[in-house]
Amino acid sequence: MPKPQTVWLDLSIQQADLEASLAQLSARIKKGVQQLMDKDKACARALQRAQSDAFLALRLQALETTSTVHSLKQIPKELDIDRLFNVDLDESIWEDAGLDLDEGDVPPAWLADDATREGIKAVQLFDCTGEEILQLRHEFHALVLWLTEESEAACRAQLNCKAKKA
Repeated sequence: MPKPQTVWLDLSIQQADLEASLAQLSARIKKGVQQLMDKDKACARALQRAQSDAFLALRLQALETTSTVHSLKQIPKELDIDRLFNVDLDESIWEDAGLDLDEGDVPPAWLADDATREGIKAVQLFDCTGEEILQLRHEFHALVLWLTEESEAACRAQLNCKAKKA
Protein backbone atom coordinates (compact mmCIF):
# COMPACT_ATOMS: atom_id res chain seq x y z
CA MET A 1 0.00 0.00 0.00
CA PRO A 2 1.40 3.40 -1.02
CA LYS A 3 2.20 5.98 1.50
CA PRO A 4 -0.36 8.78 1.80
CA GLN A 5 2.30 11.48 1.41
CA THR A 6 3.51 10.10 -1.92
CA VAL A 7 0.02 10.04 -3.34
CA TRP A 8 -0.53 13.60 -2.19
CA LEU A 9 2.78 14.67 -3.77
CA ASP A 10 1.89 12.94 -7.04
CA LEU A 11 -1.51 14.63 -7.05
CA SER A 12 0.04 18.06 -6.45
CA ILE A 13 2.48 17.54 -9.35
CA GLN A 14 -0.36 16.44 -11.62
CA GLN A 15 -2.42 19.42 -10.50
CA ALA A 16 0.48 21.80 -11.31
CA ASP A 17 0.84 20.22 -14.76
CA LEU A 18 -2.90 20.51 -15.30
CA GLU A 19 -2.89 24.16 -14.23
CA ALA A 20 0.01 24.92 -16.62
CA SER A 21 -1.78 23.12 -19.45
CA LEU A 22 -4.98 24.92 -18.55
CA ALA A 23 -3.18 28.30 -18.63
CA GLN A 24 -1.70 27.49 -22.05
CA LEU A 25 -5.07 26.35 -23.32
CA SER A 26 -6.72 29.46 -21.91
CA ALA A 27 -4.14 31.69 -23.65
CA ARG A 28 -4.71 29.87 -26.95
CA ILE A 29 -8.47 30.19 -26.57
CA LYS A 30 -8.18 33.92 -25.80
CA LYS A 31 -5.94 34.39 -28.85
CA GLY A 32 -8.38 32.49 -31.08
CA VAL A 33 -11.34 34.44 -29.72
CA GLN A 34 -9.48 37.72 -30.33
CA GLN A 35 -8.72 36.68 -33.92
CA LEU A 36 -12.38 35.77 -34.47
CA MET A 37 -13.47 39.09 -33.00
CA ASP A 38 -11.08 40.95 -35.33
CA LYS A 39 -12.47 39.02 -38.29
CA ASP A 40 -15.98 39.72 -37.07
CA LYS A 41 -15.20 43.44 -36.83
CA ALA A 42 -13.92 43.46 -40.41
CA CYS A 43 -16.97 41.48 -41.54
CA ALA A 44 -19.24 43.78 -39.56
CA ARG A 45 -17.67 46.85 -41.21
CA ALA A 46 -18.06 45.28 -44.66
CA LEU A 47 -21.65 44.34 -43.88
CA GLN A 48 -22.36 47.84 -42.58
CA ARG A 49 -20.89 49.36 -45.78
CA ALA A 50 -22.97 47.03 -47.94
CA GLN A 51 -26.12 47.83 -45.98
CA SER A 52 -25.50 51.58 -46.17
CA ASP A 53 -24.85 51.30 -49.92
CA ALA A 54 -28.06 49.31 -50.37
CA PHE A 55 -29.97 51.82 -48.23
CA LEU A 56 -28.57 54.70 -50.29
CA ALA A 57 -29.60 52.97 -53.52
CA LEU A 58 -33.12 52.43 -52.19
CA ARG A 59 -33.30 56.03 -50.98
CA LEU A 60 -32.18 57.30 -54.40
CA GLN A 61 -34.79 55.16 -56.13
CA ALA A 62 -37.47 56.44 -53.75
CA LEU A 63 -36.40 60.03 -54.41
CA GLU A 64 -36.51 59.40 -58.14
CA THR A 65 -40.09 58.19 -58.01
CA THR A 66 -41.53 60.55 -55.38
CA SER A 67 -39.73 63.87 -55.84
CA THR A 68 -40.66 66.05 -58.80
CA VAL A 69 -37.16 67.53 -58.90
CA HIS A 70 -35.38 64.20 -58.79
CA SER A 71 -37.72 62.50 -61.22
CA LEU A 72 -36.19 64.70 -63.92
CA LYS A 73 -32.68 63.52 -63.08
CA GLN A 74 -31.08 60.19 -63.70
CA ILE A 75 -29.78 58.12 -60.82
CA PRO A 76 -26.30 56.79 -61.54
CA LYS A 77 -26.19 53.11 -62.39
CA GLU A 78 -24.48 50.69 -60.04
CA LEU A 79 -20.85 50.11 -60.89
CA ASP A 80 -19.92 46.70 -62.21
CA ILE A 81 -16.67 45.89 -60.41
CA ASP A 82 -15.54 43.55 -63.19
CA ARG A 83 -15.82 46.32 -65.80
CA LEU A 84 -14.71 49.18 -63.53
CA PHE A 85 -11.23 49.52 -64.99
CA ASN A 86 -12.22 49.16 -68.66
CA VAL A 87 -11.27 52.60 -69.94
CA ASP A 88 -13.67 52.65 -72.87
CA LEU A 89 -15.28 55.96 -73.76
CA ASP A 90 -18.66 54.28 -74.15
CA GLU A 91 -18.69 53.03 -70.56
CA SER A 92 -21.44 54.43 -68.35
CA ILE A 93 -18.92 55.28 -65.62
CA TRP A 94 -18.17 58.55 -67.40
CA GLU A 95 -21.77 59.73 -67.02
CA ASP A 96 -22.18 62.15 -64.14
CA ALA A 97 -25.89 62.86 -64.47
CA GLY A 98 -27.78 62.96 -61.21
CA LEU A 99 -24.85 63.27 -58.84
CA ASP A 100 -25.99 66.55 -57.32
CA LEU A 101 -29.21 65.36 -55.71
CA ASP A 102 -30.20 68.22 -53.41
CA GLU A 103 -33.88 68.15 -52.51
CA GLY A 104 -34.56 71.89 -52.96
CA ASP A 105 -32.72 72.43 -56.22
CA VAL A 106 -34.62 73.31 -59.36
CA PRO A 107 -33.15 71.34 -62.25
CA PRO A 108 -31.37 73.41 -64.88
CA ALA A 109 -33.36 74.19 -68.00
CA TRP A 110 -30.97 72.29 -70.27
CA LEU A 111 -31.74 69.16 -68.25
CA ALA A 112 -35.48 69.49 -67.60
CA ASP A 113 -36.92 71.50 -70.52
CA ASP A 114 -37.20 69.90 -73.97
CA ALA A 115 -37.63 73.28 -75.67
CA THR A 116 -34.37 74.53 -74.15
CA ARG A 117 -32.57 71.41 -75.38
CA GLU A 118 -33.98 71.93 -78.88
CA GLY A 119 -32.95 75.60 -78.71
CA ILE A 120 -29.40 74.64 -77.76
CA LYS A 121 -29.26 72.28 -80.75
CA ALA A 122 -30.59 75.05 -83.04
CA VAL A 123 -27.99 77.56 -81.77
CA GLN A 124 -25.23 74.99 -82.33
CA LEU A 125 -26.51 74.32 -85.84
CA PHE A 126 -26.69 78.06 -86.55
CA ASP A 127 -23.11 78.55 -85.31
CA CYS A 128 -21.91 75.63 -87.44
CA THR A 129 -23.59 77.00 -90.57
CA GLY A 130 -22.06 80.45 -89.97
CA GLU A 131 -18.61 78.87 -89.65
CA GLU A 132 -19.21 76.80 -92.78
CA ILE A 133 -20.31 79.89 -94.78
CA LEU A 134 -17.14 81.69 -93.70
CA GLN A 135 -15.02 78.69 -94.74
CA LEU A 136 -16.78 78.53 -98.13
CA ARG A 137 -16.09 82.26 -98.71
CA HIS A 138 -12.39 81.70 -98.04
CA GLU A 139 -12.36 78.75 -100.42
CA PHE A 140 -14.24 80.79 -103.08
CA HIS A 141 -11.70 83.65 -102.85
CA ALA A 142 -8.83 81.16 -103.04
CA LEU A 143 -10.43 79.52 -106.11
CA VAL A 144 -10.94 82.92 -107.84
CA LEU A 145 -7.31 83.84 -107.13
CA TRP A 146 -6.09 80.50 -108.49
CA LEU A 147 -8.27 80.81 -111.64
CA THR A 148 -7.02 84.38 -112.22
CA GLU A 149 -3.39 83.28 -111.93
CA GLU A 150 -3.96 80.31 -114.24
CA SER A 151 -5.70 82.42 -116.90
CA GLU A 152 -2.90 85.03 -116.71
CA ALA A 153 -0.32 82.25 -117.10
CA ALA A 154 -2.22 80.88 -120.11
CA CYS A 155 -2.40 84.36 -121.70
CA ARG A 156 1.36 84.86 -121.15
CA ALA A 157 2.08 81.46 -122.70
CA GLN A 158 -0.10 82.32 -125.70
CA LEU A 159 1.67 85.69 -126.13
CA ASN A 160 5.06 83.97 -125.87
CA CYS A 161 4.04 81.51 -128.61
CA LYS A 162 2.90 84.36 -130.87
CA ALA A 163 6.11 86.27 -130.21
CA LYS A 164 8.23 83.25 -131.16
CA LYS A 165 6.28 82.72 -134.42
CA ALA A 166 6.77 86.31 -135.48
